[in-house]
Amino acid sequence: MNNFSYFSKALDEVVDARLDDYVETLEVDKRYEFSEKYNKKINKLIKHREKPYFTLICTTGRRVAC
Repeated sequence: MNNFSYFSKALDEVVDARLDDYVETLEVDKRYEFSEKYNKKINKLIKHREKPYFTLICTTGRRVAC
């Protein structure tokens, strides 16, 4: 192994250890609530995804416009 390999290995060990310590100190709030606007937007996207003809209509309209 050359000097760079030793340095790289040592750096990885130090960074991993410090990162693990940092992650353990973070407090996570799992009770997040999305806004009503966001929920409506996501529900609209889901509804459009469930309709197979939606993509066909959109792409056909784009082709005609060109």
